[in-house]
Amino acid sequence: MADTLRSIQSQNHQGFRVLISVDGEDAESAAVCGPFLDDPRFEMVVHDRRLGWEGNYNWLVRRADLPFFCFWQQDDLADPDFLERLRAEMLTHRDTSVAFADLQWFGSRSDLDSTPSILGSPLERVLTLVERLRHEPMHGMLRISLLERDRDALAITPDSSCQEEFVLLARLAASGPLRRVDGPRYHKRAHPANEYQRFVNFPEYRRRRGWLTMGAGLIDVLLEVAPRTHREAILALVAERLAVYKPDRDYFYLPAPIDEEISRLVRELFMFTDMAPQPVRTPLLDPITGTPFHDAVVAGLTAAARDTHRRRDMAATIRDTGSGAWSTWPGGDGEALLGRGWSTPHGAEGRWSDADEATLRLPPLSTGEWTVAISGIPYGPEGSEPRVGWSNGNGESRFTALESREPATIEATIRIAFTREPTMSLSFPDANSPRNLGISDDPRHLGFLLQRVSISRR
Repeated sequence: MADTLRSIQSQNHQGFRVLISVDGEDAESAAVCGPFLDDPRFEMVVHDRRLGWEGNYNWLVRRADLPFFCFWQQDDLADPDFLERLRAEMLTHRDTSVAFADLQWFGSRSDLDSTPSILGSPLERVLTLVERLRHEPMHGMLRISLLERDRDALAITPDSSCQEEFVLLARLAASGPLRRVDGPRYHKRAHPANEYQRFVNFPEYRRRRGWLTMGAGLIDVLLEVAPRTHREAILALVAERLAVYKPDRDYFYLPAPIDEEISRLVRELFMFTDMAPQPVRTPLLDPITGTPFHDAVVAGLTAAARDTHRRRDMAATIRDTGSGAWSTWPGGDGEALLGRGWSTPHGAEGRWSDADEATLRLPPLSTGEWTVAISGIPYGPEGSEPRVGWSNGNGESRFTALESREPATIEATIRIAFTREPTMSLSFPDANSPRNLGISDDPRHLGFLLQRVSISRR
Protein backbone atom coordinates (compact mmCIF):
# COMPACT_ATOMS: atom_id res chain seq x y z
CA MET A 1 0.00 0.00 0.00
CA ALA A 2 2.87 2.39 0.77
CA ASP A 3 4.35 1.62 -2.67
CA THR A 4 1.00 2.49 -4.22
CA LEU A 5 0.74 5.82 -2.43
CA ARG A 6 4.32 6.69 -3.37
CA SER A 7 3.49 5.86 -7.00
CA ILE A 8 0.67 8.40 -6.88
CA GLN A 9 2.82 10.97 -5.10
CA SER A 10 5.53 10.58 -7.77
CA GLN A 11 3.27 11.40 -10.71
CA ASN A 12 4.55 14.08 -13.10
CA HIS A 13 1.19 15.82 -12.90
CA GLN A 14 0.94 17.13 -9.35
CA GLY A 15 -2.43 18.91 -9.39
CA PHE A 16 -4.50 16.11 -7.93
CA ARG A 17 -6.31 15.24 -4.72
CA VAL A 18 -6.27 11.80 -3.12
CA LEU A 19 -9.13 10.47 -0.99
CA ILE A 20 -8.17 7.22 0.73
CA SER A 21 -11.09 4.99 1.70
CA VAL A 22 -10.05 2.55 4.44
CA ASP A 23 -12.56 -0.25 4.84
CA GLY A 24 -14.05 -1.73 8.00
CA GLU A 25 -11.98 -0.07 10.77
CA ASP A 26 -8.77 -1.50 9.28
CA ALA A 27 -6.32 0.07 11.72
CA GLU A 28 -3.27 -1.58 10.14
CA SER A 29 -4.01 -0.07 6.73
CA ALA A 30 -4.79 3.30 8.28
CA ALA A 31 -1.40 3.24 10.02
CA VAL A 32 0.39 2.63 6.71
CA CYS A 33 -1.48 5.53 5.11
CA GLY A 34 -0.93 7.90 8.05
CA PRO A 35 2.49 9.32 7.03
CA PHE A 36 1.14 10.34 3.62
CA LEU A 37 -1.43 12.63 5.24
CA ASP A 38 1.40 15.15 5.78
CA ASP A 39 0.90 15.87 2.08
CA PRO A 40 -2.06 18.34 2.02
CA ARG A 41 -3.39 16.70 -1.13
CA PHE A 42 -4.04 13.44 0.76
CA GLU A 43 -7.10 12.78 2.91
CA MET A 44 -8.21 9.58 4.60
CA VAL A 45 -11.54 8.28 5.86
CA VAL A 46 -11.76 5.09 7.93
CA HIS A 47 -15.17 3.40 7.67
CA ASP A 48 -16.74 1.76 10.68
CA ARG A 49 -18.18 -1.09 8.61
CA ARG A 50 -17.14 -3.23 5.70
CA LEU A 51 -18.10 -1.74 2.32
CA GLY A 52 -16.26 -4.09 -0.04
CA TRP A 53 -14.69 -2.97 -3.30
CA GLU A 54 -18.05 -2.00 -4.77
CA GLY A 55 -19.09 0.04 -1.74
CA ASN A 56 -15.75 1.84 -1.65
CA TYR A 57 -15.99 2.63 -5.36
CA ASN A 58 -19.50 4.09 -5.03
CA TRP A 59 -18.57 6.04 -1.91
CA LEU A 60 -15.55 7.58 -3.65
CA VAL A 61 -17.46 8.48 -6.83
CA ARG A 62 -20.09 10.36 -4.82
CA ARG A 63 -17.37 12.49 -3.25
CA ALA A 64 -15.46 13.25 -6.43
CA ASP A 65 -15.69 17.05 -6.93
CA LEU A 66 -13.08 17.61 -9.64
CA PRO A 67 -13.65 17.07 -13.37
CA PHE A 68 -11.75 13.77 -13.63
CA PHE A 69 -11.70 10.68 -11.44
CA CYS A 70 -9.38 7.66 -11.16
CA PHE A 71 -10.06 4.63 -9.02
CA TRP A 72 -6.65 3.41 -7.92
CA GLN A 73 -6.59 0.03 -6.22
CA GLN A 74 -4.60 -0.34 -3.06
CA ASP A 75 -1.72 -2.46 -4.36
CA ASP A 76 -1.28 -1.15 -7.93
CA LEU A 77 1.30 1.23 -9.46
CA ALA A 78 1.57 3.41 -12.57
CA ASP A 79 4.22 5.04 -14.73
CA PRO A 80 5.09 8.61 -13.64
CA ASP A 81 3.39 10.12 -16.71
CA PHE A 82 0.16 8.15 -16.23
CA LEU A 83 -2.07 10.94 -14.86
CA GLU A 84 -0.41 13.59 -17.02
CA ARG A 85 -1.01 11.76 -20.29
CA LEU A 86 -4.56 10.68 -19.48
CA ARG A 87 -5.54 14.17 -18.35
CA ALA A 88 -4.08 15.68 -21.54
CA GLU A 89 -6.21 13.28 -23.59
CA MET A 90 -9.36 14.30 -21.69
CA LEU A 91 -8.59 17.99 -22.27
CA THR A 92 -7.71 17.54 -25.95
CA HIS A 93 -10.78 15.45 -26.81
CA ARG A 94 -13.55 16.87 -24.67
CA ASP A 95 -16.07 14.28 -25.82
CA THR A 96 -13.97 11.54 -24.18
CA SER A 97 -15.73 9.68 -21.38
CA VAL A 98 -12.72 7.56 -20.37
CA ALA A 99 -9.01 7.84 -21.16
CA PHE A 100 -7.07 4.67 -20.38
CA ALA A 101 -3.67 3.07 -20.82
CA ASP A 102 -2.31 -0.43 -21.30
CA LEU A 103 -2.26 -2.61 -18.22
CA GLN A 104 0.97 -4.34 -17.26
CA TRP A 105 0.70 -7.24 -14.81
CA PHE A 106 3.39 -7.88 -12.24
CA GLY A 107 3.76 -10.25 -9.32
CA SER A 108 2.51 -13.74 -10.16
CA ARG A 109 2.10 -12.88 -13.88
CA SER A 110 3.88 -10.53 -16.29
CA ASP A 111 1.72 -10.21 -19.42
CA LEU A 112 0.46 -6.97 -20.98
CA ASP A 113 -3.25 -6.28 -21.51
CA SER A 114 -4.13 -3.81 -24.24
CA THR A 115 -7.32 -2.94 -26.08
CA PRO A 116 -7.95 -0.29 -28.78
CA SER A 117 -10.00 2.88 -28.35
CA ILE A 118 -13.78 2.55 -28.54
CA LEU A 119 -15.08 5.11 -31.05
CA GLY A 120 -18.08 5.68 -33.34
CA SER A 121 -21.73 6.41 -32.63
CA PRO A 122 -23.20 5.71 -29.17
CA LEU A 123 -24.68 2.41 -30.41
CA GLU A 124 -21.41 1.40 -32.08
CA ARG A 125 -19.43 2.20 -28.96
CA VAL A 126 -21.67 0.20 -26.65
CA LEU A 127 -21.74 -2.74 -29.06
CA THR A 128 -17.94 -2.69 -29.19
CA LEU A 129 -17.77 -2.59 -25.41
CA VAL A 130 -20.14 -5.57 -25.18
CA GLU A 131 -18.10 -7.52 -27.71
CA ARG A 132 -14.79 -6.92 -25.93
CA LEU A 133 -15.67 -6.75 -22.22
CA ARG A 134 -12.15 -5.56 -21.46
CA HIS A 135 -11.15 -4.21 -18.06
CA GLU A 136 -8.38 -1.75 -19.01
CA PRO A 137 -10.73 1.30 -19.19
CA MET A 138 -11.88 0.66 -15.61
CA HIS A 139 -8.36 1.60 -14.47
CA GLY A 140 -8.31 4.80 -16.51
CA MET A 141 -9.51 8.36 -15.98
CA LEU A 142 -13.21 9.10 -16.38
CA ARG A 143 -15.20 12.28 -16.74
CA ILE A 144 -17.12 12.53 -13.51
CA SER A 145 -19.92 14.70 -14.95
CA LEU A 146 -21.14 11.72 -17.00
CA LEU A 147 -22.10 9.73 -13.92
CA GLU A 148 -25.53 10.14 -12.36
CA ARG A 149 -24.81 11.16 -8.78
CA ASP A 150 -28.17 9.99 -7.45
CA ARG A 151 -27.50 6.35 -8.32
CA ASP A 152 -24.72 3.92 -7.54
CA ALA A 153 -21.99 3.89 -10.18
CA LEU A 154 -21.76 0.13 -9.61
CA ALA A 155 -25.04 -1.70 -9.05
CA ILE A 156 -24.97 -3.57 -5.74
CA THR A 157 -25.62 -7.28 -6.32
CA PRO A 158 -25.60 -10.45 -4.18
CA ASP A 159 -22.21 -11.31 -5.70
CA SER A 160 -20.13 -8.26 -4.67
CA SER A 161 -21.03 -6.41 -7.90
CA CYS A 162 -19.04 -9.00 -9.84
CA GLN A 163 -18.92 -7.95 -13.55
CA GLU A 164 -20.91 -4.76 -12.89
CA GLU A 165 -17.92 -2.65 -13.98
CA PHE A 166 -18.83 -3.55 -17.56
CA VAL A 167 -22.33 -2.11 -17.15
CA LEU A 168 -20.73 1.09 -15.84
CA LEU A 169 -18.32 1.18 -18.81
CA ALA A 170 -21.24 0.58 -21.18
CA ARG A 171 -23.05 3.61 -19.74
CA LEU A 172 -19.88 5.66 -20.20
CA ALA A 173 -19.49 4.36 -23.77
CA ALA A 174 -23.04 5.51 -24.47
CA SER A 175 -21.99 9.02 -23.38
CA GLY A 176 -18.66 9.34 -25.19
CA PRO A 177 -15.60 7.60 -26.66
CA LEU A 178 -13.22 5.52 -24.57
CA ARG A 179 -9.74 6.49 -25.80
CA ARG A 180 -6.54 4.53 -25.36
CA VAL A 181 -3.44 6.60 -24.65
CA ASP A 182 -0.21 5.18 -26.03
CA GLY A 183 2.79 5.33 -23.72
CA PRO A 184 2.05 5.15 -19.99
CA ARG A 185 1.01 1.96 -18.27
CA TYR A 186 -1.03 1.05 -15.25
CA HIS A 187 0.75 -1.74 -13.34
CA LYS A 188 -1.59 -4.24 -11.72
CA ARG A 189 -0.31 -6.56 -9.03
CA ALA A 190 -1.32 -10.21 -9.48
CA HIS A 191 -1.58 -12.31 -6.33
CA PRO A 192 -3.88 -15.09 -5.05
CA ALA A 193 -5.87 -12.78 -2.74
CA ASN A 194 -6.82 -10.05 -5.24
CA GLU A 195 -10.48 -9.26 -5.80
CA TYR A 196 -10.75 -10.68 -9.32
CA GLN A 197 -9.28 -14.00 -8.18
CA ARG A 198 -11.94 -14.12 -5.48
CA PHE A 199 -14.59 -13.76 -8.19
CA VAL A 200 -12.96 -16.50 -10.27
CA ASN A 201 -13.10 -18.79 -7.23
CA PHE A 202 -16.84 -18.23 -6.72
CA PRO A 203 -18.93 -21.41 -6.98
CA GLU A 204 -20.51 -21.86 -10.38
CA TYR A 205 -23.95 -20.55 -9.40
CA ARG A 206 -22.43 -17.22 -8.27
CA ARG A 207 -20.34 -16.82 -11.43
CA ARG A 208 -23.40 -17.61 -13.55
CA ARG A 209 -25.58 -15.19 -11.58
CA GLY A 210 -23.00 -12.39 -11.83
CA TRP A 211 -22.64 -12.98 -15.59
CA LEU A 212 -26.41 -12.86 -16.17
CA THR A 213 -26.91 -9.83 -13.93
CA MET A 214 -24.30 -8.02 -16.02
CA GLY A 215 -26.06 -9.15 -19.22
CA ALA A 216 -29.36 -7.68 -18.05
CA GLY A 217 -27.59 -4.38 -17.34
CA LEU A 218 -25.99 -4.36 -20.80
CA ILE A 219 -29.39 -4.92 -22.39
CA ASP A 220 -30.77 -1.88 -20.54
CA VAL A 221 -27.94 0.33 -21.81
CA LEU A 222 -28.21 -0.92 -25.40
CA LEU A 223 -31.96 -0.40 -25.55
CA GLU A 224 -31.41 3.25 -24.58
CA VAL A 225 -29.17 3.89 -27.63
CA ALA A 226 -30.57 1.46 -30.23
CA PRO A 227 -33.51 2.12 -32.59
CA ARG A 228 -36.72 0.41 -31.50
CA THR A 229 -36.59 -1.69 -34.68
CA HIS A 230 -33.36 -3.27 -33.33
CA ARG A 231 -34.89 -4.37 -30.02
CA GLU A 232 -35.26 -8.06 -30.88
CA ALA A 233 -31.78 -8.26 -32.39
CA ILE A 234 -30.23 -6.48 -29.38
CA LEU A 235 -31.67 -9.11 -27.03
CA ALA A 236 -30.27 -11.88 -29.21
CA LEU A 237 -26.91 -10.15 -29.52
CA VAL A 238 -26.37 -9.88 -25.77
CA ALA A 239 -27.72 -13.39 -25.20
CA GLU A 240 -25.30 -14.81 -27.76
CA ARG A 241 -22.40 -12.84 -26.29
CA LEU A 242 -23.08 -14.44 -22.90
CA ALA A 243 -23.85 -17.98 -24.02
CA VAL A 244 -21.83 -18.86 -27.14
CA TYR A 245 -18.06 -19.26 -27.30
CA LYS A 246 -16.16 -17.42 -30.03
CA PRO A 247 -12.38 -17.09 -30.27
CA ASP A 248 -10.72 -13.86 -29.08
CA ARG A 249 -13.53 -13.04 -26.66
CA ASP A 250 -13.13 -12.81 -22.89
CA TYR A 251 -15.56 -14.83 -20.77
CA PHE A 252 -16.13 -14.89 -17.05
CA TYR A 253 -18.67 -17.70 -17.37
CA LEU A 254 -19.84 -20.02 -20.14
CA PRO A 255 -22.49 -22.74 -20.16
CA ALA A 256 -21.63 -26.18 -21.50
CA PRO A 257 -21.28 -25.93 -25.32
CA ILE A 258 -24.44 -27.88 -26.10
CA ASP A 259 -27.63 -26.40 -27.48
CA GLU A 260 -29.77 -27.32 -24.47
CA GLU A 261 -27.50 -25.50 -22.01
CA ILE A 262 -27.06 -22.47 -24.28
CA SER A 263 -30.84 -22.14 -24.62
CA ARG A 264 -31.31 -22.53 -20.87
CA LEU A 265 -28.88 -19.69 -20.14
CA VAL A 266 -30.62 -17.43 -22.70
CA ARG A 267 -34.02 -18.27 -21.23
CA GLU A 268 -32.71 -17.53 -17.73
CA LEU A 269 -31.24 -14.20 -18.82
CA PHE A 270 -34.73 -12.73 -19.08
CA MET A 271 -35.46 -13.66 -15.50
CA PHE A 272 -32.91 -10.98 -14.56
CA THR A 273 -34.82 -8.31 -16.45
CA ASP A 274 -38.29 -6.77 -16.24
CA MET A 275 -38.85 -7.58 -19.91
CA ALA A 276 -41.45 -9.85 -21.47
CA PRO A 277 -39.80 -11.29 -24.61
CA GLN A 278 -41.98 -11.32 -27.71
CA PRO A 279 -42.27 -14.14 -30.28
CA VAL A 280 -39.12 -14.25 -32.41
CA ARG A 281 -39.27 -13.57 -36.14
CA THR A 282 -37.02 -15.86 -38.17
CA PRO A 283 -34.52 -15.60 -39.59
CA LEU A 284 -33.21 -13.29 -36.87
CA LEU A 285 -30.11 -11.48 -38.13
CA ASP A 286 -27.33 -9.59 -36.38
CA PRO A 287 -27.94 -5.91 -37.30
CA ILE A 288 -24.19 -5.29 -37.58
CA THR A 289 -22.93 -8.33 -39.49
CA GLY A 290 -26.16 -9.46 -41.15
CA THR A 291 -25.46 -13.05 -40.08
CA PRO A 292 -28.04 -15.32 -38.38
CA PHE A 293 -27.83 -15.78 -34.63
CA HIS A 294 -26.98 -19.17 -33.16
CA ASP A 295 -29.94 -21.58 -33.37
CA ALA A 296 -29.78 -22.32 -29.64
CA VAL A 297 -29.94 -18.58 -28.85
CA VAL A 298 -33.07 -18.21 -30.98
CA ALA A 299 -34.51 -21.31 -29.28
CA GLY A 300 -33.85 -19.72 -25.88
CA LEU A 301 -35.55 -16.48 -26.92
CA THR A 302 -38.50 -18.47 -28.25
CA ALA A 303 -38.77 -20.38 -24.97
CA ALA A 304 -38.70 -17.12 -22.99
CA ALA A 305 -41.52 -15.74 -25.14
CA ARG A 306 -43.46 -18.97 -24.69
CA ASP A 307 -43.06 -18.67 -20.91
CA THR A 308 -44.61 -15.20 -21.06
CA HIS A 309 -47.58 -16.58 -23.01
CA ARG A 310 -47.97 -19.45 -20.53
CA ARG A 311 -48.07 -17.09 -17.57
CA ARG A 312 -50.78 -15.06 -19.26
CA ASP A 313 -52.80 -18.26 -19.73
CA MET A 314 -52.30 -19.02 -16.03
CA ALA A 315 -53.63 -15.57 -15.15
CA ALA A 316 -56.73 -16.28 -17.25
CA THR A 317 -57.29 -19.57 -15.39
CA ILE A 318 -56.99 -17.82 -12.03
CA ARG A 319 -59.45 -15.11 -13.11
CA ASP A 320 -61.97 -17.76 -14.19
CA THR A 321 -61.65 -20.16 -11.25
CA GLY A 322 -60.02 -18.17 -8.44
CA SER A 323 -56.99 -20.48 -8.24
CA GLY A 324 -54.54 -22.59 -10.19
CA ALA A 325 -51.86 -25.23 -9.63
CA TRP A 326 -48.98 -26.19 -11.88
CA SER A 327 -46.32 -28.88 -11.81
CA THR A 328 -42.68 -27.93 -12.32
CA TRP A 329 -41.80 -31.35 -13.66
CA PRO A 330 -40.01 -31.35 -17.05
CA GLY A 331 -42.45 -30.27 -19.73
CA GLY A 332 -45.04 -29.05 -17.24
CA ASP A 333 -46.59 -25.59 -17.57
CA GLY A 334 -45.09 -24.73 -14.18
CA GLU A 335 -41.67 -24.43 -15.82
CA ALA A 336 -42.84 -21.01 -17.03
CA LEU A 337 -42.91 -19.88 -13.38
CA LEU A 338 -39.22 -20.61 -12.82
CA GLY A 339 -37.10 -17.51 -12.55
CA ARG A 340 -33.40 -17.48 -11.78
CA GLY A 341 -31.49 -19.87 -9.57
CA TRP A 342 -32.93 -23.21 -10.77
CA SER A 343 -30.96 -26.17 -12.05
CA THR A 344 -31.63 -28.60 -14.87
CA PRO A 345 -34.68 -30.88 -14.39
CA HIS A 346 -34.25 -33.65 -11.83
CA GLY A 347 -35.75 -36.63 -13.63
CA ALA A 348 -39.53 -36.52 -13.36
CA GLU A 349 -39.50 -35.27 -9.77
CA GLY A 350 -39.25 -31.50 -10.18
CA ARG A 351 -36.59 -28.80 -10.30
CA TRP A 352 -33.75 -28.24 -7.80
CA SER A 353 -32.66 -24.81 -6.78
CA ASP A 354 -28.96 -24.33 -7.51
CA ALA A 355 -28.00 -21.22 -5.53
CA ASP A 356 -28.55 -19.58 -2.17
CA GLU A 357 -31.59 -17.85 -3.66
CA ALA A 358 -34.08 -18.34 -6.48
CA THR A 359 -37.13 -16.56 -7.87
CA LEU A 360 -40.56 -17.39 -9.18
CA ARG A 361 -42.04 -15.24 -11.92
CA LEU A 362 -45.75 -15.33 -11.19
CA PRO A 363 -48.62 -14.69 -13.61
CA PRO A 364 -49.88 -11.08 -14.02
CA LEU A 365 -52.20 -11.10 -11.00
CA SER A 366 -54.77 -8.45 -10.17
CA THR A 367 -54.35 -6.20 -7.15
CA GLY A 368 -55.02 -7.67 -3.71
CA GLU A 369 -53.71 -10.48 -1.52
CA TRP A 370 -52.79 -13.90 -2.87
CA THR A 371 -51.66 -17.19 -1.35
CA VAL A 372 -48.78 -18.91 -3.10
CA ALA A 373 -48.21 -22.51 -1.96
CA ILE A 374 -44.83 -24.03 -2.83
CA SER A 375 -44.57 -27.81 -2.57
CA GLY A 376 -41.35 -29.79 -2.69
CA ILE A 377 -38.51 -31.30 -0.69
CA PRO A 378 -35.87 -29.32 1.26
CA TYR A 379 -32.26 -30.47 1.00
CA GLY A 380 -29.74 -30.95 3.78
CA PRO A 381 -27.90 -33.57 5.79
CA GLU A 382 -30.05 -36.32 7.28
CA GLY A 383 -31.76 -35.11 10.44
CA SER A 384 -31.15 -31.40 9.75
CA GLU A 385 -33.77 -28.67 9.46
CA PRO A 386 -32.75 -26.44 6.52
CA ARG A 387 -34.37 -23.02 6.37
CA VAL A 388 -36.40 -21.71 3.45
CA GLY A 389 -37.26 -18.03 3.20
CA TRP A 390 -39.63 -16.13 0.96
CA SER A 391 -40.52 -12.54 0.17
CA ASN A 392 -42.61 -10.63 -2.32
CA GLY A 393 -40.07 -8.90 -4.54
CA ASN A 394 -37.39 -7.07 -2.56
CA GLY A 395 -39.18 -7.16 0.79
CA GLU A 396 -37.79 -8.69 3.97
CA SER A 397 -37.74 -12.50 3.90
CA ARG A 398 -39.69 -14.70 6.30
CA PHE A 399 -38.09 -18.04 7.14
CA THR A 400 -39.29 -21.46 8.20
CA ALA A 401 -37.25 -24.53 9.14
CA LEU A 402 -38.26 -27.77 7.42
CA GLU A 403 -37.27 -31.38 7.96
CA SER A 404 -34.58 -32.34 5.49
CA ARG A 405 -35.59 -34.58 2.57
CA GLU A 406 -39.23 -34.76 3.63
CA PRO A 407 -42.10 -33.42 1.45
CA ALA A 408 -43.25 -29.99 2.58
CA THR A 409 -45.56 -27.17 1.51
CA ILE A 410 -44.91 -23.52 2.31
CA GLU A 411 -47.82 -21.10 2.12
CA ALA A 412 -46.86 -17.47 1.57
CA THR A 413 -49.07 -14.41 1.36
CA ILE A 414 -48.13 -11.81 -1.23
CA ARG A 415 -49.67 -8.41 -1.83
CA ILE A 416 -50.04 -7.03 -5.34
CA ALA A 417 -50.34 -3.23 -5.53
CA PHE A 418 -50.83 -3.06 -9.29
CA THR A 419 -51.38 -5.51 -12.12
CA ARG A 420 -48.08 -6.92 -13.34
CA GLU A 421 -45.97 -10.07 -13.33
CA PRO A 422 -44.87 -10.16 -9.67
CA THR A 423 -41.64 -11.83 -8.60
CA MET A 424 -41.45 -14.02 -5.53
CA SER A 425 -37.99 -14.42 -4.01
CA LEU A 426 -36.92 -17.60 -2.22
CA SER A 427 -33.87 -17.90 0.06
CA PHE A 428 -31.94 -21.04 1.02
CA PRO A 429 -29.34 -19.98 3.61
CA ASP A 430 -28.44 -23.60 4.42
CA ALA A 431 -28.07 -24.74 0.81
CA ASN A 432 -25.13 -27.04 0.22
CA SER A 433 -23.78 -29.37 -2.41
CA PRO A 434 -23.75 -33.17 -2.21
CA ARG A 435 -20.04 -32.93 -2.98
CA ASN A 436 -19.39 -30.76 0.08
CA LEU A 437 -21.40 -33.15 2.23
CA GLY A 438 -19.52 -36.19 0.91
CA ILE A 439 -22.70 -37.73 -0.51
CA SER A 440 -21.85 -37.69 -4.24
CA ASP A 441 -19.86 -35.73 -6.83
CA ASP A 442 -22.82 -33.44 -7.57
CA PRO A 443 -21.44 -29.86 -7.29
CA ARG A 444 -24.82 -28.10 -7.39
CA HIS A 445 -25.73 -25.84 -4.47
CA LEU A 446 -29.03 -27.52 -3.54
CA GLY A 447 -31.67 -25.98 -1.30
CA PHE A 448 -35.14 -27.09 -2.40
CA LEU A 449 -36.64 -29.49 -4.94
CA LEU A 450 -39.63 -27.55 -6.29
CA GLN A 451 -42.45 -29.80 -7.53
CA ARG A 452 -45.64 -27.75 -7.57
CA VAL A 453 -46.82 -24.14 -7.29
CA SER A 454 -50.41 -23.27 -6.38
CA ILE A 455 -51.90 -19.75 -6.44
CA SER A 456 -55.24 -18.67 -5.01
CA ARG A 457 -56.87 -15.41 -3.94
CA ARG A 458 -57.13 -14.93 -0.19
